[in-house]
Amino acid sequence: MPAVLWLAATPALGAISYARFDLVPGVLVALALFALVDAPRRAAVLAVLATGVKYSPALVLPGLAAPAASRARVVLSGAVAGLGLVVVSVAVGGWDRIVSPLTYQGDRGLQIESVAATPAMLRWAVAPGDAAISFAPSLAWEIDGPWTEALLRVSTVVTVLLAAVLVALWGLAWTRIPDARAGLPAAVWLTVGALSAFVVSGKVLSPQYLLWLLPVACAGLALLDGADRRRLARWTIVLLVAALLSHVLYPHAYRAFIEAHSGWSVPAVGVLALRNLLLAGLCVTALAAAWQAIRRVPRRPRDHAETPAS
Repeated sequence: MPAVLWLAATPALGAISYARFDLVPGVLVALALFALVDAPRRAAVLAVLATGVKYSPALVLPGLAAPAASRARVVLSGAVAGLGLVVVSVAVGGWDRIVSPLTYQGDRGLQIESVAATPAMLRWAVAPGDAAISFAPSLAWEIDGPWTEALLRVSTVVTVLLAAVLVALWGLAWTRIPDARAGLPAAVWLTVGALSAFVVSGKVLSPQYLLWLLPVACAGLALLDGADRRRLARWTIVLLVAALLSHVLYPHAYRAFIEAHSGWSVPAVGVLALRNLLLAGLCVTALAAAWQAIRRVPRRPRDHAETPAS
């Protein structure tokens, strides 16, 4: 099944799978999951390399470091690899190259495909005169209108709440998971949950973001068994549906957004709303599954000093 779903994933999203380098960090994170049990140092380095391509894979590092038996190796290897990437980036592009992606994202408006923009897009579909869709300096299409400022604030609040949920899950995982083999289901769900949270909470969402999730989900299917595998299979199938809807939106339905409002605008926004509803559901499901997977791991006993024999 993992191979079949992976073969279906690329055509589901369309030519954008080949045109964007977002596939690279997705595959690197998938390889990190494969290496976690037998080669935790390699897993950490792969995740750091993925972060060097896109910052979002940094969210998977706390989950990879959760198993107590390999934590020191993961943290040390990740720190060394990360420091090496920073040194190379500063030497080649200067300090601005490190911080520019963060400032670039902060200056952006509400992209039309983001989950946060969905209410504004639905309003635009039925009342197009009150809002404007324009091509921004960020090279993305953004919506500006009566609700956009409030929705941007909502996006910030949701981001903070999901970050708090992730921190709580990471903390619970660090206290309960003894080794990577016992915690593999938790690591997989933490990984897809963290990436899903990033995708749905931001004010920007492009179809290539799904390339961060598709390889990881297929890798998780190859690693898990039992109920977790069946649950992840259903999760991945829904993700494939979301990818197909994204392919419908871009490039096929995009004219209904960026050209004059027409009869196609309402069904196009309907497809967008359905896709975003599926992504939001996937995020909630992944975080809930991560919590359940962590709770199933017996709590690690506290270390007790050996008492000398009498």
